[in-house]
Amino acid sequence: MLKIASLALIIIGIGVQTSVGQDLVRYESRSDIISVAVSEPGAYVFDSIDEWKAFFWANYKNPHGLRPQPLPPLPWVDFKKKLLIGVFWGPRSGCKTNNHHVERIRYVERKGDRLIVDIGPIGDLGLCRAMSNPMQLIEVPRITEEVVFTGVDPAKRP
Repeated sequence: MLKIASLALIIIGIGVQTSVGQDLVRYESRSDIISVAVSEPGAYVFDSIDEWKAFFWANYKNPHGLRPQPLPPLPWVDFKKKLLIGVFWGPRSGCKTNNHHVERIRYVERKGDRLIVDIGPIGDLGLCRAMSNPMQLIEVPRITEEVVFTGVDPAKRP
């Protein structure tokens, strides 16, 4: 079963600044994974190949139309060393998403026994009526701490 991380919301307003400590965690963006079309927005943590495989194939969409036969290989993640974190905004119209990839994770920070993933608001996607599924996937070093999302909740669409 897919493990959905806890979500802590922060009220974002004029003059409010996010306090980022000294324990920033380096992450690698996985902009090569573009064939996922998630209908329900959300933020997810994948910590095993089985979770990732089930999620990927349940949400796979060939960017060139119909599903090819045979299906392409599953995008590789080394779950012995990494966690995969995904932010999915669901179907939206717009033309500024560069193959559906949007950089919305502002930072990843270790605070005590937690890994904080801060999500920024999605920007203007343009006036096109073309449907896209903006998302961001990142890899972080495998940890045992709880992953907490802060900032904008992608499930609460504006």
